[in-house]
Amino acid sequence: MADLDDVILDRKTSMAAPVEIEDDGDVTPYDNSSAAEGSSEDMNSRKYPRYNKKDPCPKFEIGLKFTGKSQFKKAVIKHGLTERRFIKFFKNESERMIAVCEWATCQWRCLLSTNSRTNSWQIASLNNVHSCPPRRDNKLVTAARIAEKYEKFIMANPTWSLETMRSVVQEEMFADVSISKLKRAKSIVMQKVLDATKGQYQVLYRYQLELLRSNPGSTIIIMKEPNVEPPVFQRTSLI
Repeated sequence: MADLDDVILDRKTSMAAPVEIEDDGDVTPYDNSSAAEGSSEDMNSRKYPRYNKKDPCPKFEIGLKFTGKSQFKKAVIKHGLTERRFIKFFKNESERMIAVCEWATCQWRCLLSTNSRTNSWQIASLNNVHSCPPRRDNKLVTAARIAEKYEKFIMANPTWSLETMRSVVQEEMFADVSISKLKRAKSIVMQKVLDATKGQYQVLYRYQLELLRSNPGSTIIIMKEPNVEPPVFQRTSLI
């Protein structure tokens, strides 16, 4: 993977003006472009694509439909994580939301709004070209998203060292993260494990009592994984 200093930007200096889909609603004050008004017959006959949340990298286009702002926000965050850019949201209003690239000179911009003719949430304007380099200080790489990405691996390897974890995150998520953020990520996963196994732990200690009852004079020891918090069960020993 190339370092940030090795990135060569080969972009056109001029950006295409955003294009808007037709909408009976008011023209957004945040968009300088205007769309030619078409007939309702044309709008009704056109089939707009629907966003597929299973796509590993969202493919944005004019008219793309979403179930609402929440799904749109998740798609934009997935785009930011995949493309290694920091996308932020503003103008989150009842009928529209705008996402922009945080890099000062980058013109990537996406406007979601309600379309009164199709009665759905759709991308109304889009400039889908980034003029910024990938970022290692991507604030979208949070502890919660690290935990989500590596949840199964952390569950299977609760003693995964933080230094090794940081190297993996740097390589796979292209992000420089602090040790404290990695600790929070592991804590999120282990807390989830603990919450899911609380009932099983209660059964485990009842099993210990049953062994003591059936083996008078014996000692039953519940073993845990060393240096792991919250506790992770390892085995029982009968003495």
